[in-house]
Amino acid sequence: MKIEIIDYKYKNYECIKFSNGVVDLLIPKKFGPRILYFGFKNQKNIFEEVEDVEFKNKYGVWKIYGGHRLWIAPESIETYYPDNDEVEIKSEAEGLVVSNCYKEIGIKKEITLKFKDKNKVELIHRIYNISKNTKEFSLWTLSVMCKNGVAVLPQNIKKSDKFGFLPTKNLVFWSYTDFKDKRLKITKDYIYIKQDPKIKRPLKIGQYLVSGWIGYKIDKYFFIKKLKSEIEPYPYVYYPDFTSNVEIYTSDKFLELEFVSKLYKIKKGEFGELKEEWELNRC
Repeated sequence: MKIEIIDYKYKNYECIKFSNGVVDLLIPKKFGPRILYFGFKNQKNIFEEVEDVEFKNKYGVWKIYGGHRLWIAPESIETYYPDNDEVEIKSEAEGLVVSNCYKEIGIKKEITLKFKDKNKVELIHRIYNISKNTKEFSLWTLSVMCKNGVAVLPQNIKKSDKFGFLPTKNLVFWSYTDFKDKRLKITKDYIYIKQDPKIKRPLKIGQYLVSGWIGYKIDKYFFIKKLKSEIEPYPYVYYPDFTSNVEIYTSDKFLELEFVSKLYKIKKGEFGELKEEWELNRC
């Protein structure tokens, strides 16, 4: 597989283009680590690009930009630490490593990208503790999907025990979520959430994912986001947000597909990790 890594100007952004000739990824140089674009070569970006959403806090101004990002959970002010500085990008074993340090909050974020097939990309997310003290957090990966698509969350329908006495799934709602929201559809096999640019009210759900994947259907494309890190069972490990390792959020501007790692206690110089794989198909 021939890999192309070149400088690339995308709209107003200076980027690195990472391509295998079938799918392209664009990594911005001046902020991140982020992935701003993912799509088939010279075709639609399945990620939404958002220029008018920002959050001012004691650390500065955090901007959403769009695309794919790496956060820390549970959600707090530190989650919104601005990543508006130039990133370090280096080639490594037919892959690409994108990183940035945030000394004020004592962490370093890193995303490694490698092609696994013509239409598949592996992402290894790591957050290092560069402070003197032990830190406790989960890794949180968010993919900002473009408008007018539908998110697909498969449900666990297997029995937890021989007789079916025990529950098989949970479902977590945020305070602003309306159970009767017409964008939300719950069936036995799948949960569907539609992105509707006409509805401003946010909607968010979370769940302990067993299947290992979530998807997004947009136009003639179907994007699959697979959790490749081991899904360790609660209560043996702890996940934030009432044990959610997958979350879906939508508003009028975009929809987010989100994975959350187990909660780590990370000593100085160590890291937490979350692996996922992207697969893009025509349908």
